[in-house]
Amino acid sequence: MTPKILVVDDDPEMSSLLQRSLESEGRTVTAVASGAEAVAALGRDEFDV
Repeated sequence: MTPKILVVDDDPEMSSLLQRSLESEGRTVTAVASGAEAVAALGRDEFDV
């Protein structure tokens, strides 16, 4: 099973860098920019990290 990771960061460059790095290692990544977006994402899906 591919690990699903939720990245929460308000810096778009850092978020993008982290997302690309994790995806290159075979992880499934959802990136959001705020706590409110994170809560919404957690309501829609389950994450491992």
